[in-house]
Amino acid sequence: MRKVIYALGFTALALALGGVSRIAAAPLSGQDDDPSWQMLTSFNAFLNDHPWIAKKLRENPRLVNDNDFLKDNHELPQWLDDHPDAREEFKAHPREFMRRERDFELYGRYQAGGDAKRAEVARFEAFLDRHGEIREDLFKHPDRVRRPEYQENHPALREFLASHPGVRDDLLADPRAFVDRVRDFERHEGDER
Repeated sequence: MRKVIYALGFTALALALGGVSRIAAAPLSGQDDDPSWQMLTSFNAFLNDHPWIAKKLRENPRLVNDNDFLKDNHELPQWLDDHPDAREEFKAHPREFMRRERDFELYGRYQAGGDAKRAEVARFEAFLDRHGEIREDLFKHPDRVRRPEYQENHPALREFLASHPGVRDDLLADPRAFVDRVRDFERHEGDER
């Protein structure tokens, strides 16, 4: 059941982000059986193992079609040869492919309800936009949010967390990881404008 819920959430996320690609058309059988999920999982792992290639492709996805780049970074052509469907998609639509990988990196790792988790991050990012002092404080010291006196001294934060229990639960469970997701969201939100 959890896989079906996850697949529904990821499909909704892909549709909401304009991903009318294989991700959006994926069967609801769960990520283990979904070729697009497997492809993104594999490519994400490849990029994590090759940070220089990841940096260059994120800066300029069209490098996937640059023979000099491919020759200098022989690991990428090897991965593409092992994943012919991905190679075809990546070479035909490099920006879209890298956008999907970025979305996977940011949101695909959640266990369930990826679109709901993205919405939580977006809500908290919008709150921080209106409360610069809290933003600066939590970006430097995320764990402060767990201190009762910190919330007492910041009633706007206390009220926000009371009215957004999903944000509150995720933020208090792992403040640093949640704040890192907010940073990632901000960084990539500008990419979509």
